[in-house]
Formats: sequence, structure tokens, C-alpha cells
Amino acid sequence: MYYSIQSYKDKTNPVQGWGIGIAESKDLVNWRKIGEIIPANSYESKGLCAPCALVIDKKVHLFYQTYGNGKNDAICHAWSYDGISFTRNSTNPVFRPDGSWNCGRAIDAEVINFKGRYYLYYATRDPDYKIQMQGVAMAPGNTDFSRSSWKDLSTDNPMLKPELPWEKDCIEGASVIEKKGKLYMFYAGAYNNILSIPPLVYVLSILGFFQLWINTAILGHLKDIKNDSECGVKTFPMIFKVKVDGDGKTPKLIIPMGFRTLVIFIQIINLIVAFLPIIYYKKFYDGSINLFLLSFSLIVLSIIILVSMIKTMWFRIFERNKLMKVMAVREIATYFFAPVLISPLIGGVMTLIYVFFPLIWFIIVNKLISGDPMRAAI
Repeated sequence: MYYSIQSYKDKTNPVQGWGIGIAESKDLVNWRKIGEIIPANSYESKGLCAPCALVIDKKVHLFYQTYGNGKNDAICHAWSYDGISFTRNSTNPVFRPDGSWNCGRAIDAEVINFKGRYYLYYATRDPDYKIQMQGVAMAPGNTDFSRSSWKDLSTDNPMLKPELPWEKDCIEGASVIEKKGKLYMFYAGAYNNILSIPPLVYVLSILGFFQLWINTAILGHLKDIKNDSECGVKTFPMIFKVKVDGDGKTPKLIIPMGFRTLVIFIQIINLIVAFLPIIYYKKFYDGSINLFLLSFSLIVLSIIILVSMIKTMWFRIFERNKLMKVMAVREIATYFFAPVLISPLIGGVMTLIYVFFPLIWFIIVNKLISGDPMRAAI
């Protein structure tokens, strides 16, 4: 196995720059290092890496790239009969691309024999050195892989360039296999695994914001409206003229229709946003029972959340304990929403853990502290 070795941190080490490691295994599980290929010529003095090995007639041909030269990095070739001691091609570097669409750089060599010819797939960048793309060169079947034997087939345009959202500004690290007369390429996208936030993360973040706002600015102040009013605190519901009228055991809770409409509208928007990931899930679970159960569960939770919110907004008597019980039903349904939403990604076991562990923890802690499993100590 041939692999890249990062440069030594010790600057006094005589070997500087990236290198190539050599390891062997008898079972493909346990590996031991048996050698290294280190910079030996001026063109690779800053390093060499990204090896691609090809065995032809009991000879190992190794294609690798120079490192640290920016636009001047290119593909090199070496060969060995024992897989450890390599002889470099006298024409190294053996390949760098032509064409005005690229900067002349070539890295990440991948070589495969296909229909009697050798194809070299390489990564390069545009002239501004910003966009990484794929090109391909070809050599005849009887080649010695020297520089003159390679013909660049991507002289006018790249064979593959970033187009999909997850590819960002880069496609690289191609690996090609042949199956039933066709070549299949696997490659990496986005420079250095640049952060790519999936839509589900945005949705969960928006849901978290809505939940925090509804719980604190709306419901939290609604259940404490009487006390806040007496203390002279100006809260969000009070801005919309929500108030408690009268004293005694049955004071009236006055909630203007404008406030009710606003809160119900916010809740509906929250639920609509929550269903957006279904579009994302569908391509993975289309036609399966998982998608049906997921949709059904979210619909049931949505109904509970919406009905509880409507019931809360139509309270006419300020009874704090009853109000909090209705809010608690909505809160529990809302809490279940996130684990159910991501259940196709985390699996059934983790979903159950996320749903029930906090509840079990709540009961145990309350029992230990207050003696009542359903009531927190104050």
C-alpha cells in the first residue's frame, strides 16, 4: 500500500516536504510500514504525494505528484520490481496539462488501462487558481509512460468541473474502476471538506429559534401576565393589549384577536418549516414505510401542537395551572418533533433514547430531590 506522509514538524530533519509511505499486509487488516519514498530530485524537492500504483507485467508503476509548487506541480512516474525500491522516469515530470482553461498544474493522478490504452485522470485549476477541475490524458498500450507518450485529451475544456452544490469550487482525488465495459469515477468535492451545511441543519436551527421565541416571549409571559402586570413589566403580550381583568378566583384573561392571529400564524409557519425536510428525506425513503411513518408521526404531533396553541389562545379565564397544563401538552409534542424529524438519520434506537432519556432523567432527579417524580423542587 502506498500512501502520503505529511512533512516532518521538526525543521532540522534532513527530509523536508511530503513523502510517500510503503506498507504491507498479509490479511489486509494488519499493516506494517516497510519503506518510504522521499524527495530525491529538484522537481520534487518540496515534496511528493498522492501515489497511484499500477502493476504491469510484474512491475509496479507508481504515479505521483510533486507538492508545494503551486501552478508548477505536475505528475511524475517511477517503477519497481520489488515494490519498495523505485527508479524514477528520466523524463519526469511526465505530465502537465495543455489548454488555456487551466493553469498548467496537474495533481492527483489516477491511471487505468481501458480498451488497450492508458488513461491518466488528473486534477488542475483554472488560470485564476480558484476552481479545481478534472482532466484526462491518454497513452498507447505499449507506452513506457515517458513524457512524450502522453496526449492531453482535455485541451479545450475540462472533462469534469464543479456544478453540483456540494462540490463547491473543487472536484479532485479521482478514482476510476471498470465494470462491464464502462468506467466509473469516484471523486471528492469541495476544498478540504469545506463546511457544507445540509438543509436539515438550517431547519432545525429555525425550529429552535421559533421554539425559544414562542416559549419565552409568548407563552412564558402569557402564563405570568398577571404577575408581570402587577410588577409593571412590559412584555410582548402586553404590547398587544393582553391583560388580566378583575381579581378573585376567576379573573378574565383578555386576549385580543390580533394577538391570537399573530401567534397562530407564527405557529403555522413554524410547522410548515418543520415539514420541509420531508422533501429531503423523500429521495432516500420514497415508497418505503419509513417515509409514511415519519410523515404520519409529524402530522399527529403538528395537530397536537396547533390544537394546544389554539386552546391556549382562547382561554377566557385566567387559571394559571390549567393554562400551564395545556402549554405542557404543546411543549411535549414540540419536544418529540425534533427526534422524530431526524429519526431516518439516527435510527430507531437513538430516536427512542432522545425521546425517553430526558423524561426518565426528569423523573429520577425530581424523585431524589423533592420526593415527587412529577414535580420539581422549588
